[in-house]
Amino acid sequence: MVEHYVCNVETAVRFCLGPLHCILKLLNRMITNKQIIDKINQKTSEEPLLYITRNKQRALGIEKLLTNYRIITTIPLKDTAEILKTMVIPKGMAIVFKNNSKIQRISKERGIKLLNPDFHLVEKYENKISQYQWLEEIIPEYLPLTIISAPESILFSKLEKEIGLPFISQFNRSHSGEGTQIVKNEEDWTKLKEKFPQRPLRLSKLIKGETFTINVCIWEKHILLGNPSYQITGLKEFTDLPFATIGNDWFYANKNLSEKDLKNIGKITEKIGNTMMKDGWKGLFGLDFIRSEEDWFVVEINARQPASVNLETTFQQKQGDGLTIMTAHLAALLNIAPPTDNLKLQKLNQGAQILIRRKKEQKHYKLEKLFSNIEQEWVCHKQKMGPDPKYNEVVCSIQKEKGGFIEKHNQWNSDAQKIIKILSD
Repeated sequence: MVEHYVCNVETAVRFCLGPLHCILKLLNRMITNKQIIDKINQKTSEEPLLYITRNKQRALGIEKLLTNYRIITTIPLKDTAEILKTMVIPKGMAIVFKNNSKIQRISKERGIKLLNPDFHLVEKYENKISQYQWLEEIIPEYLPLTIISAPESILFSKLEKEIGLPFISQFNRSHSGEGTQIVKNEEDWTKLKEKFPQRPLRLSKLIKGETFTINVCIWEKHILLGNPSYQITGLKEFTDLPFATIGNDWFYANKNLSEKDLKNIGKITEKIGNTMMKDGWKGLFGLDFIRSEEDWFVVEINARQPASVNLETTFQQKQGDGLTIMTAHLAALLNIAPPTDNLKLQKLNQGAQILIRRKKEQKHYKLEKLFSNIEQEWVCHKQKMGPDPKYNEVVCSIQKEKGGFIEKHNQWNSDAQKIIKILSD
């Protein structure tokens, strides 16, 4: 066959060997995960790659494929900055889940070679107010109507008129839905105003619809889109907070996102990614979208390694040999040159997880029933967060490689119902 004589695309084009489909096949050939893993292992052969973290789960996914990779954590658990400050850190190249001013300062003082992007970029992209101001210049048509103001500086009547009721109030810094609340009426606003009269808030029109999240990696000039997942948010079985993320469902997203939806996600992500690239960002970030009928809105940027990356990477390896998102992240931070202009990530068409968060009234003994259930079709991981996990912290993750957990928007399927029944019996 002609293809046996064609070494590469350049040769095929130069000598006009083979039909057009042969050339197109070579052009579309996917880079494998192993090819990039080999480059990472070569880059780290003399100097190890260190992942320094409070939560070991953040460092997992491809650890068994790497030859000079060390996960540095502690028991009892300490924050990443405290680990950097108090432990003897081996010589090497270090990465963390999310950079901040303290981590960057300690790393510099101790001569630790930190590979993460500068913390100033993290704050610019992720803090709720600066995030909106930055995005307003890039994608104003994809943002909910928003006002930035301290409560004492604006009348409730103006908010009601301009963004309507109910609306969303967010503090500049918060995570896992803890700093987000719904203002339903003037009484809610008065309470907020009395408690935080001078604290700047991001006040946004409440958009109703399905939330989808996508993990993205900037690797030199490439913006690599991961696999969109439906973001399971605020369902009361596993959290007290209405805006807390309690899971991801790639299966549901794969079934319910049309080609038009995917094009919209790609177009918006490319605009954001190109701007971040010009700022010098490299590696992972995450985007949260709301689909309201046929309209798409960006509601959040996570300027760090999103929490679902490790599971997406694990699922990717089980569904094909293409490039995983965690591999791309490490290669980007290590400044490894991409081997081709045709980079794509391994596609996922199924898989899901549920995150059980610490509630005020949490009956921990019931979680043990999940681990002892021998007929389950899922895998449970108890998160090692110490003997007394913080409120709203993830205490258990439940993962399912095939299928998903969501039937319809905000509605569990039969598999999730089984889990809920085990916990309630």
